[in-house]
Amino acid sequence: MNLSGFYHITQLAIAEMANHSTDNVVSVTASVIECVFRSRGLDQEGSERGDEVAAIKYARKGIRVNAVAPGIINSPMHARESHKTLGTMHPLGRMGDMSDIYS
Repeated sequence: MNLSGFYHITQLAIAEMANHSTDNVVSVTASVIECVFRSRGLDQEGSERGDEVAAIKYARKGIRVNAVAPGIINSPMHARESHKTLGTMHPLGRMGDMSDIYS
């Protein structure tokens, strides 16, 4: 997996945030990506580890680093006929709803 985009954009954002007393980095990923990576013999640890390392490294500067991994969300992006299959890939056993993310 190529993590250079995540790494470089996070570093640029944190460099700008260093001028403030507090700020927050939120990366967005998907929990189901782990299923895809495992099925292809790949590892998601790099992206998870990147968030963790950044969180520890910048905590004392008042910069929080978090990751949101909602999985497959029921949206117009997915054809209705694919919902049942996509639901089997989700940890909940169903597609998530948008309210699952922000509630």
